[in-house]
Amino acid sequence: MFGSIAKRARALVRRYRRDEKGNIAIMAAMLALPMLAISGAAVDFSRAVSARSYMGNALDSALLALARLPAMPDQQANAFVKNFVGDVLAANGSELDWSLSRVSQGLYTIGATLHATVGTSVLGIMSMESIGVDVTSEVTRDNKAVEVVLVLDNTGSMGSNGKIQALRAATNNLLDTLFASPVAEEKVKVGLVPFVTSVNIMADGFKTAWIDKNGEARNNGINFDPHSGPTNHFALFATMKGVEWKGCVEARPAPYDVQDTPPHPGDKDTLWVPYLWPDEPDIGWGYSNNYLPDGNTGTAEERQRDTHKYAGSTPSIDEVPSSTRGPNKACPQPLRPLTNDVEVLKADADKMTPWNNSGTNIALGLAWGWRVLSPEAPFSEGVEYDDEDVQKVLILLTDGRNEVVRQNTHNKSDYNGYGYIGAGILGADSTSEGVDIVNSKVETLCGSIKGKGIRIYTITFQLNDSDLKSIFRQCATSPDMYFDSPSAQALSSNFQAIAADLSNIRISK
Repeated sequence: MFGSIAKRARALVRRYRRDEKGNIAIMAAMLALPMLAISGAAVDFSRAVSARSYMGNALDSALLALARLPAMPDQQANAFVKNFVGDVLAANGSELDWSLSRVSQGLYTIGATLHATVGTSVLGIMSMESIGVDVTSEVTRDNKAVEVVLVLDNTGSMGSNGKIQALRAATNNLLDTLFASPVAEEKVKVGLVPFVTSVNIMADGFKTAWIDKNGEARNNGINFDPHSGPTNHFALFATMKGVEWKGCVEARPAPYDVQDTPPHPGDKDTLWVPYLWPDEPDIGWGYSNNYLPDGNTGTAEERQRDTHKYAGSTPSIDEVPSSTRGPNKACPQPLRPLTNDVEVLKADADKMTPWNNSGTNIALGLAWGWRVLSPEAPFSEGVEYDDEDVQKVLILLTDGRNEVVRQNTHNKSDYNGYGYIGAGILGADSTSEGVDIVNSKVETLCGSIKGKGIRIYTITFQLNDSDLKSIFRQCATSPDMYFDSPSAQALSSNFQAIAADLSNIRISK
């Protein structure tokens, strides 16, 4: 049997040799068809791979955008993703025939699948007229908790151009976004620090143990004559009728003014001196806060330093912003320690109002923002700095540069969180030198805060000061975390961009 097969094979070989030319042409023609099919298939499959790539990018972008928004019903979420994907594909010139499966929203994840058909060219000859392409994506919110403090300028200039209204709205929108997650109550805490020239710490959890009640701190009473009576600010408030200390505090002596060192009774300079803007002379040009009668004896400086006038007096005060008068002049609303009560935070945001006079002290606002995040007293709601499950965040906004308001008097300036320029606490001889010193303190604070692992976002609002913009850009954790907001609309967009960044979203599939 095998011999017969061998004979037939040899015969076929002899025949092939006689017709070699013709056979090569026939075989070439026979091979050309599959080669053409393979080549065409490569082109068609390449188109399918490209389609899958830009479908995946479109779906990833859509789900990330959805995850940055407040929670919404499934039907609305499905429509959002469908429209978003359609816009992205259309922008890329795609004419795919595609469909979206139902968007799934879990407690921590959002997922969806796209299906498309890609038409073929050569493969159509082989009855394969299209290639199906499926793309699935899922985004996951990081489970890391956040502690956020908003340090917001409430100085008098915020009363122009609708700025304070824009700040209230942007703050409320940011809070809505941060607390939109079903687990926000467990994962998000926010504090609020409105600042002017000082900060009001008469907040929930306030303790008088933080305060220099006995006048032992270095700067307590520096503006008063000890021979005329008590100079202790706490005591002076107690002697007046119809007015109480509102809660603003003055800067601690350096270096404690730029540190979060907790208050300790063993070191009086770590305690805070109650803010008390002295009663300025009745007679004399340039003084800006007269609320007690002085009498007519002595120089203007002597009359200002005399504490007899405080005892048993009923000062003429006005504590309704924007312009105020009295020992609490220019003292804003209290700060809010870290809390997960969004309604309380939104109520605080709605109360923000501009406070005239005294200037702007970004350094003191920044220092108190840090202290709100700190695990140490005076406010200890924050977790330890090394807690890897929590990210601490500080958002700083101003609409103006640091300002020490000039007075053409013996004080040399309006009163502020560092007292009068003329008293020498700040170490400056002029208001311009005082601004330079405060700017330097801002830079020091930014470095120290970032050194604790706290993320800093900075915002300038309708501000044309290039020097302060540079300080704020350097203060931010990275240059892209500095936002210049020339308009209310830009401010709102920038707050939303920050809120989205704080969502810590990552693509998981």
